[in-house]
Amino acid sequence: MAYQPKSYRKFVATAATATLVASAVTPAFAASFTDVGDRYKEAVDYLVANNLTQGVSETQFGVDQQIKRVDFAVMVAKAVLTQEQIDSAKDSGFTDVPDRGVKYVNALKEAGIANGKSDTRFGASDEITRGEAALMFAKAYKITGNTANIAFSDVSERYAAAVAALVDNKITSGKTPTKFGTTDPIKRGEFAIFLHKLETLNPVDPGQTAKKITDVKAINDTKIDITFDGAFDADIADEIEKDPERIVVFHGGQTANSEEVIKSSFISFNADRTGASVILADDVATVEAGIEYTVALMNGTDNEVADVVLKSQPTVLKAGADKPTVEVNKDQDKFVLNFKKKMSAEALDLSNYTLYDENDKELGELTDFADEASKWVDSTEKTAVEFKIAPGTLLAGKTYKVKVDVAVETDKGDTLSSSQRTITVKTPSVSEAQPVAKVARIVGESIIVTFDKDLDGEVNFNRSLITIKSPTGKTLTIGAGLSTSGNELIIPIEQGAGDVVLDKDLTYTINLPANGVANEVFTNATNKEVTGLKAVAQKDIEVKSVKAELVRQSDEKTKADLLLTFDQRVNLDTLVADGVTIEESGKEYTLQAGADIEIYSGDTTGKTIKIKDVRDAFDNDFTPESGETYTVVIAVGAVQTDAGDGAKFNRSKLKASLTGVDVVAPKIDKVTVESAEKIVVEFDQAIDAKNLKASDIKVLGFEKYRGGRFEELTLQGSTQLKFSASGDTLTITPADSSVKFQTGAGDDALALVTIAGAAIKGTNGVVAEDLLALEDESDFIDNAAPIMIGADATVPDGLTVTYSEPVDFDSADAANAGSQYTVEGAERDSYGTTATVADNEVSVTFKDNVFEDGEDYSQTKVIYKRNSTSAVQDADGNEQANATLTGVSNSN
Repeated sequence: MAYQPKSYRKFVATAATATLVASAVTPAFAASFTDVGDRYKEAVDYLVANNLTQGVSETQFGVDQQIKRVDFAVMVAKAVLTQEQIDSAKDSGFTDVPDRGVKYVNALKEAGIANGKSDTRFGASDEITRGEAALMFAKAYKITGNTANIAFSDVSERYAAAVAALVDNKITSGKTPTKFGTTDPIKRGEFAIFLHKLETLNPVDPGQTAKKITDVKAINDTKIDITFDGAFDADIADEIEKDPERIVVFHGGQTANSEEVIKSSFISFNADRTGASVILADDVATVEAGIEYTVALMNGTDNEVADVVLKSQPTVLKAGADKPTVEVNKDQDKFVLNFKKKMSAEALDLSNYTLYDENDKELGELTDFADEASKWVDSTEKTAVEFKIAPGTLLAGKTYKVKVDVAVETDKGDTLSSSQRTITVKTPSVSEAQPVAKVARIVGESIIVTFDKDLDGEVNFNRSLITIKSPTGKTLTIGAGLSTSGNELIIPIEQGAGDVVLDKDLTYTINLPANGVANEVFTNATNKEVTGLKAVAQKDIEVKSVKAELVRQSDEKTKADLLLTFDQRVNLDTLVADGVTIEESGKEYTLQAGADIEIYSGDTTGKTIKIKDVRDAFDNDFTPESGETYTVVIAVGAVQTDAGDGAKFNRSKLKASLTGVDVVAPKIDKVTVESAEKIVVEFDQAIDAKNLKASDIKVLGFEKYRGGRFEELTLQGSTQLKFSASGDTLTITPADSSVKFQTGAGDDALALVTIAGAAIKGTNGVVAEDLLALEDESDFIDNAAPIMIGADATVPDGLTVTYSEPVDFDSADAANAGSQYTVEGAERDSYGTTATVADNEVSVTFKDNVFEDGEDYSQTKVIYKRNSTSAVQDADGNEQANATLTGVSNSN
């Protein structure tokens, strides 16, 4: 609590604990002192946390130790004086003060708080008594009391006023009912209790019931709302509002008097003056994430010379970037770094990440472990980065650490704290990463075994340990040249070895030993033993039927794969791409050459193929939608039975019905402004809004303040907005009567309503990760009539009414237009004689002089009653309804 001049004592309030994001909790410093009991704990915590004093050792506060006058002076000066007052004070003339206390004693004397025991002697080494402490405390904190209430027998006239001040303000009640202990030395424990009570004291000024801040909330990046425990005097509130730079925000490297503080640009008390809304300027600096700030009310607009009247505890005003996570995707081939917030381009640069093993040994930059350039998981959201893991660079079943460079920050400049920049990542266990054989089939003179994971290309099987047997138990001879391709192991069979040959009409049983092939990415994970795998014979039978299914990818819901299941196994090598099409209401989408196609390992018969990512695989921007039905068409001669060279192609066109799945997030289809108090947002699909918060929604609008003033704002958060969701519709309404929406958005139509990414998803689970906004102005519907949002008395006989959008009169008759307006509750009631309009402002001239300079018209009413010839309307012909506006600002 800073020492304040007497002329400004009416503004003094406690240095309140005020939080913007979460309540600040004073660290439990007292817990480290073994001599601090419950009586002293709160006071000691406060003093140590605010750097007013420390313990006498790491384990002792010294509650029973006495205090020298110089030490007392240092602590009191730190508590009540600014650093400038301490540093600039003139020499006191005392010759017995040690260097550590000189500037503090100088400052206390200059401020009239402390005197010496003589002109040259302060008594620095003397133990300070309770009476002397009372004198300094009363002067430092400008408190008074009634000496008639003093019943102590040991308080002389010299100390009476000071002791009365401490007693009446409930700082102390004396040592006994009859003894204050005036000449007793004050102990450090007593001092801590006294100073803590004084620091949190709320002197009551006549006419002012607000004593402290009870709550402070951050509404958005630039607006804060402050709540007091009582009402401010109207004159005080008016004076503060007229000097809107009296609130400052500063961090630990600054003081309230620093040049670089963030100042308020707008302060407005609510109607009963128990709270205030504050808008912060951003011309010098902006609040940074993760940094503790103090919010202070000053006694002037020039913060470099003004004093602090009220301040908050240091606390984080704006949350920093969330700690990212790193994981391996379900397909076990990618690293995904999820930041949970929109990031800047530095997050894409893999040289900004360094990989360490579990023993903190540096392994290199992530560029050394990537098989391709990194990319955004969603290029519009930019909250997560992924890159393909270079084969053989990492091991399964290991724990690694990724350290993030300080250059990586959000798109708003928020950075990670040092503790957040080290992220632990675990690779899949060896068992999870082991390739598992799923399908075996006969292809030409080989048997091909399909695994559920790609293989690294090395084959380490001992051929003699591989057994392939016919139905009668005859063993085939394994030829030389075992090889892999993708996720397939190719086993050549020697033909004509004795009487055993590979017969495509038979089914063979395959046994493979363990550890013959390895996972392409995690090469320490080798295959498990395979027993009894069947390579079912595929006879040369023409493919005559197909079934089709769309399946969303497990780790990328914005992608879907097409599964085609035939009645025979088909040869992928001879598949004719442009012979596979998807048809929908006259539109045709053709499979492109080079599409990613493989045997689907989830079907052990080998009859299903998987066409990956249909949006990429088919032309003409094919995008499936839930509820839609498509037809898959396989042209004649497009697929060949997998029965070796010369096998049959299909001789008839094949068709299969296909049900769509949504692979895109919901989009805003239409925005309808029903009124200044209701907006209806329609989406292109049903939405799941259970995770949506009012802070995720932004609406252009207005908020009215005391005295008729209003601000054009981006409305956001539960204090300004409410919403409800049903089906494909989101309805937004104001949370308070002082809030109105912009009508007739005009050029702002596309920005009127925006919804944060990752707040809404379709009922299919696809998240709307990018910012949601209307994309076409033709889908904006304005059914809202204009409303009066503010009025300003500009001349004695006139005022200007501001509307929620540009307006006009439906006739040019100024007199008829003016007669629609009356004013009540000013110096006199009157009616309009003329009115003119310009953009969204109507200037009304009244019959009488109704406003005077300097008067408060916060309860004055402006009444609009439309007539048949000059109604107020917007560009779409929506007419203003009869209305009353309460509160006129006075710039007359």
